[in-house]
Amino acid sequence: MDTELDNELPLNDYYELLGKDKKLHFESKPDVKNENTKEYLEFIQAKCLSNLNSLEHAPSVGITDFIVSDFYNHDNIEQN
Repeated sequence: MDTELDNELPLNDYYELLGKDKKLHFESKPDVKNENTKEYLEFIQAKCLSNLNSLEHAPSVGITDFIVSDFYNHDNIEQN
């Protein structure tokens, strides 16, 4: 997509959780150490994939043109 997103976030139910900046894009802080271990990230990834696998999926339905007579008897349509 070639659309640039606005950095200003609209007010919403989670606005107070966004921190002090309340911006979409944030500046990285080189003085803050990344304390996420590889094992922890792999655990989170596995948990997310497990949750996705447990979601009920919707069946695939193709989009096709149809004619009303495909579903109804032509005689019944004229009676109504």
